[in-house]
Order: sequence, then structure tokens, then C-alpha cells
Amino acid sequence: IGARGALLDFIKTELRLNSAVIMASNVVSDLMETCDRIMVMYHGEIIKTFTTSEFDEHEIYSSLQGLGQS
Repeated sequence: IGARGALLDFIKTELRLNSAVIMASNVVSDLMETCDRIMVMYHGEIIKTFTTSEFDEHEIYSSLQGLGQS
């Protein structure tokens, strides 16, 4: 748990200054705190992209479950 927090802090402070970072996580709150954009994949396709101003935990979890997709 301590290592996860340290890694997230490192990504937020050091790496994002001069790098692009791709994260994969099942912890949506970690993604919302760390990322500028969240892209949700379902059945191998990107089905939704959220920018920081659009972050909504409920909407992200709904997309993860494929809800609202045809």
C-alpha cells in the first residue's frame, strides 16, 4: 500500500513534467487523482474518454461495465 502511494505521488510530481504515462488500474479514484484523461476500454475497444472536467466516478464505473453501449 505504501509503495502504491509513493508510485502515484512520483507519477503526479516527477514523471508528468516531461513524460507521458499510461496507467492501467481498477481503482478509479487513483486514476481520477493522477490522470489528465481516462479512456475506458470494453471488449477491446475504447468506448469512452473522460477529461479532467468530466471525471465522474459513477459514469466511469458505468462505462467500465459497458452500460450505455449499443
